[in-house]
Amino acid sequence: MVTLAAAVAVVFGAFFGYRIHRAGKTEEHARQTATDLLSGRPVYTANQAYIEQLIDQAHEEAFEDAYDFGGLTSKATYDEEVYLSTLWAKVFERASAEGRDDIAKALPIVGAPDR
Repeated sequence: MVTLAAAVAVVFGAFFGYRIHRAGKTEEHARQTATDLLSGRPVYTANQAYIEQLIDQAHEEAFEDAYDFGGLTSKATYDEEVYLSTLWAKVFERASAEGRDDIAKALPIVGAPDR
């Protein structure tokens, strides 16, 4: 009986460990996507360190809004549109609050053509 309980614990541990690993990879991809969307813009090139700081500050909340770990019988889901719209809203809010309207106005809006 103890052996069965230990085997079940190992299986569940491996299952959740794999889910956490996958979430981490998805999170890295999400963060890289945000940088990629800005990388060709002159405002990013001129203010890269500041913009990266803004993205870092908004990233965790945006990812939490966009990623669902799922459950025992449902798979994890990630909604990139939710991630990006939340991220840009937070970055816009912070840049505006800090008087950096030049950066706030240059941020991409999900679904809009490049500006």
